[in-house]
Amino acid sequence: MPLMDELNSVLQPGETVLMVLKQSLMSNIAPDNIVVTDKNMIIVHYSFWGRYTGYNLISKTEFTILPYDRVIGLLVDKGKFLSTVTIKIAGFGQSDFIKNTLGIDGLWHNDASILVSFVQEYKEGVKREQIEEVSLEEAHELAKTGSAKFVWLGRNNLSHVAALLGVEGNKIVHVNPGNVNALGKADILSLKDSVLVDHYGTVSATFSRFLKRMYGVDSFVLKDGLKSVRVHHEQLPANTILHYLEKDIDTADNWFSRNAMEIGRFIEVVFGAVWGIDATLKLNSYFFSNLPQLITSSASLQPSWLGPWFYLWAGIVSLNPALFAAVIVILETAVSLSLILGLMRKFVYGGGFLLSLVIWSIPAGPGGPYGPASTDIGTGVAYAIVFLLLAVINAIYGTSGQTVDSLLEKKLRWWKEIAEIKH
Repeated sequence: MPLMDELNSVLQPGETVLMVLKQSLMSNIAPDNIVVTDKNMIIVHYSFWGRYTGYNLISKTEFTILPYDRVIGLLVDKGKFLSTVTIKIAGFGQSDFIKNTLGIDGLWHNDASILVSFVQEYKEGVKREQIEEVSLEEAHELAKTGSAKFVWLGRNNLSHVAALLGVEGNKIVHVNPGNVNALGKADILSLKDSVLVDHYGTVSATFSRFLKRMYGVDSFVLKDGLKSVRVHHEQLPANTILHYLEKDIDTADNWFSRNAMEIGRFIEVVFGAVWGIDATLKLNSYFFSNLPQLITSSASLQPSWLGPWFYLWAGIVSLNPALFAAVIVILETAVSLSLILGLMRKFVYGGGFLLSLVIWSIPAGPGGPYGPASTDIGTGVAYAIVFLLLAVINAIYGTSGQTVDSLLEKKLRWWKEIAEIKH
């Protein structure tokens, strides 16, 4: 069941959801959602079945509702990978059953900081009126007169949003509010005087306060978000905005879409381990001394017209088999370490793609239904396709915070040129 459908049973009349944070899968196989509204903080405790099937087959989803006026203190305990937020609650005594503290563990460091910052703002009486809200017309004037840009905080294709807002592609950028820790300081400072846009304006308001509080960056918020936008291009049907809003909400409720960056990072690490196993298996004397014979034997499974290609390479490799074998092992080890660590990924995606095709076309052989002994086209081409898919995930969703590249990008702005497909 989508999160918003479940929340409808516990939200008060007029209560607005501002943002949703979630526990890491590293801490819980059925991670909780922490829902921040303008009145309460709601912790959604999923059962395992409810989380992954959408139906509460065994136990129901439970809710912990914490009004902000009951919060008297917050503490963030940063571990090596994840943070725990401890909340001191007024009105409860210390006992075995009812405690006056609530702990939320398994949060990414940046999410924990955002949560604490937001609750503190409400405790200190920060009003929504302090947010600089502008109309679409005023936003366009701001974009014309300076370097300010529109900053899209949602999940839709950026070109669709640009069309809805009526802006050129070079005047709009995409930022994932939940992944601010992947941005360098220069990137955050570049958001100064920009117009923040989301579906309804609520996420933009929260993000604007966060930028001001944490970095001293002033920004504007598009009043009522995309909900208030009217289509500015005649070629777009009148219901385009409704279509994309509904599509975006559906996407946000899809578990795979919400966790695409984490899924991509998991695939990257597993794929890196596979390359590491490949390199380790080649560390034997037979491979180093018999590489030319392995290439020649591959020719027997290929069509006759490919024979000269294999015999050519067998002759070249026979000049120094150990050297060529060592180069293959070193390259496979480098690919493995790069994928596992998340280092120089743009180069490893392209280099891994080419290396996979080289291995596929020479020592492994392209296989194919060429004879009675052929059963498949070989694994090398499949490896190449995986590298392409990882590049696509990186281009769409950006950098995972759990990579060496993300750490370097905070210190070295130019590192994005090395690490990112799209930056």
